[in-house]
Amino acid sequence: MIRALLQEVTRAYYRAPFDYAGKVIVVTGGAGGIGSEFARQAARRGASLVIVDLDDARAKALVDELPAADPAHLPICADLTEPDQILAMMDQIEQRFDRIDVLVNN
Repeated sequence: MIRALLQEVTRAYYRAPFDYAGKVIVVTGGAGGIGSEFARQAARRGASLVIVDLDDARAKALVDELPAADPAHLPICADLTEPDQILAMMDQIEQRFDRIDVLVNN
């Protein structure tokens, strides 16, 4: 009896979507296939996304297609192998959001 109940609770937990309302999620490589799909799913669940990518146009295009968020999503063009660009990226994130709740290194 207890085992069956535990299995049902576990199944229900994994079926329920995560709630990212109010969360700030940074996705590096965010304009690519896996990163962009994760961003779409997280935005549908209420997150504010920071899309970091080498391709500025693709990052901006993705941000434009995401559901609106408050605060608004942020595209950043950065090469994360360059320390100066990492610092500039962090400054932009701090100015807009003042925090990072989730970091997805893609």
